[in-house]
Amino acid sequence: INKKWLRITISTVIYDKRKRPLNVVGIIENITKQKEAELANIDLQTIYDFTVNQEYDSICLLDLESGMYQFHFSDGINKKSMPLYGSVEEEMPQFIKLIVDENGETKLKKINMEEIQKRLSEGEEKVRYYFCSPKEDGHRHKEISFCFFNGERNRIFISIRDIQNVVVKEN
Repeated sequence: INKKWLRITISTVIYDKRKRPLNVVGIIENITKQKEAELANIDLQTIYDFTVNQEYDSICLLDLESGMYQFHFSDGINKKSMPLYGSVEEEMPQFIKLIVDENGETKLKKINMEEIQKRLSEGEEKVRYYFCSPKEDGHRHKEISFCFFNGERNRIFISIRDIQNVVVKEN
């Protein structure tokens, strides 16, 4: 059976003296393609939500021109002290205390967005740091990575993911 989605619009255009409709105009539109696209978008959003919740603790998009950022956190993350959006000028959330860099050096470090932007502009595809989450979150090993979003040099995509199981397997 070939199912179709239809939208029906009816308007009364002429009334008699007693306000009863004399002439009614109706339009029937086939909106099957539009409805199928809406349903496909719902499926894609479901896949996106599932992927973000399974693969990432959070993702963030940072607009370098406006200095604004917006975080999206997976369901299991404690986000009490982390603003969902804001300005880099007011400092992005400083929830990363101890970072282990690519060379394995452990040091206390504040992430410098200008340094990251410079490294990306000089050709690094991704800038990664490794750290342990705070004690209240179980001291889990995490990876934070930065890359230009969709090849655009005015936006940076930031992802934070739990790599505890990878670290445990390697040791």
